Amino acid sequence: MSHGFQILSQLRAAFPHVVSVMMDETTLATFKYFWVTSTPSSLPYPSHLTQKEATLFTYVTRENIRLEQERISHGYAVERIGESL
Repeated sequence: MSHGFQILSQLRAAFPHVVSVMMDETTLATFKYFWVTSTPSSLPYPSHLTQKEATLFTYVTRENIRLEQERISHGYAVERIGESL
């Protein structure tokens, strides 16, 4: 998940209007049973995150948590995407 935040930050460097969907505490907690150990990252701290995203980035990095996006159910994804429109 920390890698996803780094990708999001890089994307926002070029396109500041980008809004994340499902990169939040609710999604992480909802799919807790799919957490795996993350691969440590040597990339720099992602500077283009919101405060909530930065807080969650720090948490998943410190706890070494990873949630694979393909583990998020289709129904959940459709619902959350619909909410963001």
